[in-house]
Amino acid sequence: LSATDSSNSPQDTDVGSSSNGPDDFIRAISGILKRVSVAAADVVSAPALPVPNEGTYFKVTGTAGISGMTSCYVGRAVMVEFPSGIILTNGPNFVLPGAANVTTMAGDIGLFVQRGSSAWYCVTFCRGDGTVLGAADATAAAALAAANSAVTTANTAQSTANTALTQS
Repeated sequence: LSATDSSNSPQDTDVGSSSNGPDDFIRAISGILKRVSVAAADVVSAPALPVPNEGTYFKVTGTAGISGMTSCYVGRAVMVEFPSGIILTNGPNFVLPGAANVTTMAGDIGLFVQRGSSAWYCVTFCRGDGTVLGAADATAAAALAAANSAVTTANTAQSTANTALTQS
């Protein structure tokens, strides 16, 4: 397959047609498949990360923070691999897991989907070590909530005991 439609087979095999025949459509479809199924060239980080027109996977180089991605089309999905030390800034058009900023580590991969004219959502973010961003955060938040609840219960019991002591 080639990303250049005219380079794909079949080559002008339509009977009685010189253009827009089935072979032209087959070549065009082959070109589309090639463009979306390849890894794109590396992209230098920028506040509005430029999304390549071709490919569904690309690596980011550089150190500039990222707070958005350039617009493509609604439904476009891309996997992005990051180096260490880039700050991804959560916002209304660049929604990250837990609605929180992320400092990348080497090998982190995020799956982003464009859901609006310029809105990108990170649907999953896997750390370079294989852990999923947000999973540990959710467990930690639940543990913190349980600890806060236990402290509140203990404080209420202490307050009740203090009131009983002062009344006796």
